[in-house]
Amino acid sequence: MIPKQKGSLPLQVEKLFYELQDRIFSDVVRRIKKTGEITSTADYQINKLMILGNSTEIIEQEIKRLTGKTDPEMWELYDKVANWEYVRYEEAYL
Repeated sequence: MIPKQKGSLPLQVEKLFYELQDRIFSDVVRRIKKTGEITSTADYQINKLMILGNSTEIIEQEIKRLTGKTDPEMWELYDKVANWEYVRYEEAYL
C-alpha cells in the first residue's frame, strides 16, 4: 500500500460506517412501516445503532424523519415496545 492509499483509508472506513448506519436505519423504518410497530428485529437493530455510537435522541429523530411520524406517534410506538419482553435496552425508549 502506498502512502497515498493509506491516507484515504480512514475516509473509506468512515464511508463504510455511515453506509452501514444508513442500511440499518432503512431496515428499521421498513419494518415499522410494514408492521406499524417496532419488531424484535427492529429493536435489535436499534441496539446496534446505539452500539455504533448513536444517541437515543439521534435514533428517535432519524426514525421520526424517515417514517414521517409525529412526536405522539413515536411515543406510542415507544410505549408499546417498552412493555414487550424482547426489549434488549429499555432506556432506548424512555
